[in-house]
Amino acid sequence: MRFYEGGTAVNPPITADIWPADALVVNVKNAPYFAVGDGITDDYAALQAAISDYEGSLRMIYLPAGAYRVSQPLACRNNNVPVGTQRNGFTWIRGASRDTTTIRLDDGVLTNLSQPRHLLYTGFANTLNNFGGPGGIQQISRNLTEHLASPALGLFPNEGASLRLPVGDTPPLKIEPPANWVNARNYRITTEMDNAPAIQRAIDTGAATVYLPKGAYSISSPIFLRGALRHFAMLGSAFYRDSGLAALVLKDGATETVTIDNASETFTGNIPITISADRSLSCRNLGGFSWTSQTHRGRLYLENCVGDSIRIGVGSKLWGRGLNLENNNATFVSEMLTNNGGKLWVFGYKTEGRDTTVTTTRGGETELLGGLNYSGFSNAGTPMVRVEDSRVALVFAEVNFTGLPFNPIVVETSENVTRSFLSSQVPRAVGGARLQLYCSKRPLVEARISQPLGAQTQLTWNSIPTRKYFVETNTDLISPWQILPSSPATAATGQYRMNNTAPASDPRRFYRVALSDEP
Repeated sequence: MRFYEGGTAVNPPITADIWPADALVVNVKNAPYFAVGDGITDDYAALQAAISDYEGSLRMIYLPAGAYRVSQPLACRNNNVPVGTQRNGFTWIRGASRDTTTIRLDDGVLTNLSQPRHLLYTGFANTLNNFGGPGGIQQISRNLTEHLASPALGLFPNEGASLRLPVGDTPPLKIEPPANWVNARNYRITTEMDNAPAIQRAIDTGAATVYLPKGAYSISSPIFLRGALRHFAMLGSAFYRDSGLAALVLKDGATETVTIDNASETFTGNIPITISADRSLSCRNLGGFSWTSQTHRGRLYLENCVGDSIRIGVGSKLWGRGLNLENNNATFVSEMLTNNGGKLWVFGYKTEGRDTTVTTTRGGETELLGGLNYSGFSNAGTPMVRVEDSRVALVFAEVNFTGLPFNPIVVETSENVTRSFLSSQVPRAVGGARLQLYCSKRPLVEARISQPLGAQTQLTWNSIPTRKYFVETNTDLISPWQILPSSPATAATGQYRMNNTAPASDPRRFYRVALSDEP
């Protein structure tokens, strides 16, 4: 659809809700549901009615602050949809905040720990089936750091454990009062066929929140997320890509983080989202995009996002939760989740197709906890996982019903030595591979002190081409590490010479080499 033509654009009437009226958000406390949320009244019927009425309709079901008591599990499944009605879209169920909105299942509903019940059922199978074995739920330890059900797999000597990368929480989003929201439709020029200029004019008003009322918007030029923009709310809308120039680009601005949320998936080509500023981008509940970080200080937070590819580079950091990347293009091979020298942490990643699922190169660090690939296409020789001179820890599985699984499963190159795990060499189930935990080779940056060279001592290490390093020193392995002068050193030599001028009274010193975040 295009922007509406004719008439005078006005902001929608404001209700007592935190959303503009034309956002089409379903408030469960309003008519016809009248949920109470006092922690005493049984709100099961109200919440279930709202879910049944709007599931799959690209609408948000909003639970204002409160405690919603339910006497039985809620169901969000296809069998709630009226006969003859097709609903293939998303449903967002959202509270005011994690701390102020709760749904409480009545005591006594969960009586048998060997048969746990859900608070919310979806159309997917019970993932807790036989959880904990015949004895039900098992508590392994009160102070569990890490538990492996089986030894880690690896092609080279490895640490046999996860990387334990720092986990970044998605930045909180403060919802502006509805009166402060700017409707991008108000900035249309009716002769324009491209919707991007109108959206750009809305952003450039200096508003903190710009929104698109639910609809489908064709764009054929870039939209720059800049200025005071903090929240780009799509409210179930979708973009239609009319040209290869269509994109969302994060530029410099007044806020540390920009949030994009609640976009419907489009089937006219994924819209690229590019980070080209040293800022953070938070994406929640998006469909139909791809992501690229072009800056070494970019920070990307993804929650419940669907697209075709993600690429980060040296110094970039990504934290993802609930990702679905699919690219079944039969004419070329691409890599869907690519880390070229950054730090990438993902909890929950599902994908389909014939392309390499996870790629890590140039000294990157990738930790993937829980992944699934439906490998329904043949591409002999394409690995499911590719690692080059990097650190990874992957918990990943493959499901294949076509008899054409990935082969090889993993290809890892370290110090010019390449090894492969073939499909027949790893545990298998449901026609596919199982990587309970795959660990790459131990860190490549292991400094070795050479013999003193006259007035100098030489520190050497295995370098990665095009990367930079810095050398640090420490006297007790407890105090903070200090970067040595003249550092960082370049990767071209993989060595650093230190002057032996320290007085004899100096304590013993320790040295280490670390990758720089500079490209």
